[in-house]
Amino acid sequence: MDVLLNDEQTGALLDAGIDGLLSVDDAIEQLCEVPSKVLLSYMNHRFYAQCLFPRLVQILEQWSNGQTTLNDKNSVTLRHTSNFILRMSNSMSDELQNNRILLTVMQKCLNSISDCGYFIHTFNKEEDSNLSSFDCLVQAYAEIE
Repeated sequence: MDVLLNDEQTGALLDAGIDGLLSVDDAIEQLCEVPSKVLLSYMNHRFYAQCLFPRLVQILEQWSNGQTTLNDKNSVTLRHTSNFILRMSNSMSDELQNNRILLTVMQKCLNSISDCGYFIHTFNKEEDSNLSSFDCLVQAYAEIE
C-alpha cells in the first residue's frame, strides 16, 4: 500500500530530486502519489524548472525523432510526467504557457505525427502507447487556454 506524502515529505522529495539523492524519474513517479492539495504549496519549487520540464523535453526530443522507440523507463517517466502536468495544469499555467522549449518540442512531435505518421503505429504496427501520454500534455494546454 502506498503511503501518501505529507507537506514536509513532499518538500524533501523535491529537494532530493534536485540534489541527486533521488533520480529525477523516481522523484516524478513519487510526485504522482502526492495529493494535489499538498502539491499546491510547492508549485513554485525549482524542481519543476530544473528537473521535471528538462527531463520531459529530453524524452519528447527522443520520441519525436521517429527513428527510435522509447525504452520502458522513458515511457513510464513520460506517462507519469504527462499525467502529473495534466492533473496540476491549472496550477502551473504560467509555467506551461511560458515554457518555449517545451512548446517547441511538442510542436515538433505534432509535426512528425502529421507528416510521417510516426507514433500512430510502432514498427510492429501496434499503436504507440506514448501517444496517450502525449495526448495528456495536449489536454493540459487545452485546459489552461
